[in-house]
Amino acid sequence: MAPLGHWPWAARVVTGLAAAGLGWTALSLTRETGGRRAPSLDGALFALWAVLVVVLNPLAWSHYAIMLVLPALLILAMAADPGVSLTTGARRVVFAMVGAALTLLSVPKETLFRHIAPVPVTPVRSAGFLALHFDGALLLFAAAAYLARPRRSGSLAVGRRGKEPALAGGGASTSCDRIGRERARADSERPAA
Repeated sequence: MAPLGHWPWAARVVTGLAAAGLGWTALSLTRETGGRRAPSLDGALFALWAVLVVVLNPLAWSHYAIMLVLPALLILAMAADPGVSLTTGARRVVFAMVGAALTLLSVPKETLFRHIAPVPVTPVRSAGFLALHFDGALLLFAAAAYLARPRRSGSLAVGRRGKEPALAGGGASTSCDRIGRERARADSERPAA
């Protein structure tokens, strides 16, 4: 099959747009959760940035996949944490994503090269096999981004930095609600007699 054309500039544009999109996702999630984030989100944000470093590094080869084990473990630990507000279905999806990513990352590069022989190969055939490690890294990125996104906590929605949390029903938080929360917090901090 003959190529449609020779456009190296198109590859650079697509690569640049994809890198910008991944970087923007990581930056926006870090900014959204900044200031008022729970300590449990730190692991997801670190995993997000660690995966991004490997994915965007132009010198990263498939043996750099070992650097993705720590982010995978952080994502699994956060998904297994009962303190993180996730539904059972969402936890299963995260576990499946990390399991699939680790499976893709564990395929030896020699096996990948053996499956694309004889050389030369079409871009579609080579992308299907040679990109498996990259696909696994993107799965880890997606799982970390899913866990790092702002979510509802209890009956209150976690708001943006510097704003009062809104009620889960969508209404504005009233001063009575705020006073009630402050009294409940003070009562729970008071030592028992």
